[in-house]
Amino acid sequence: GGGGRKEYVLPIDTLSCEDLEGAVEALKQKGKVLLERGFYDCLELMSENFPIRETQSKGLIALFLLSLHSDEWRAKIADSGGQEAILSILVTHQDTQTQAQACATLYNLAIAPLARRFLSEPPMVQGLVTAVISHRTCPEVVVMALKTLKLLTLPWSDKGV
Repeated sequence: GGGGRKEYVLPIDTLSCEDLEGAVEALKQKGKVLLERGFYDCLELMSENFPIRETQSKGLIALFLLSLHSDEWRAKIADSGGQEAILSILVTHQDTQTQAQACATLYNLAIAPLARRFLSEPPMVQGLVTAVISHRTCPEVVVMALKTLKLLTLPWSDKGV
């Protein structure tokens, strides 16, 4: 058979932003195994298409939507490569829309005490502080970054993910 493209359950690079929410919802209905596969698809496609801002943006939307699922999911995303993917975007993709999305996604993850353990590492704090400084005239970035940093000062839990 021909090489072709791998079958993704959450093909963020080909879905429109409008269809992303429905796709994540559909995975939530289908249960944990597919939801988890969708999450890893998302990380893989974000990594493979790193220079493409649009794919990063859709990846952030997907991670944000996945993180609305539960605190357990917030911690899973933070612990399983999600925070590294978001930090890479924060450091590399400097347009304000992507920065604001990254900060909003981190804020949503930081709501979970279990996730805060992974998010309060120095590189992440530095990334958020840098976002505030670099985009000080953009309230969407500054407010979300500062709210996230404030959440990271709260106690975190280290009870198993």
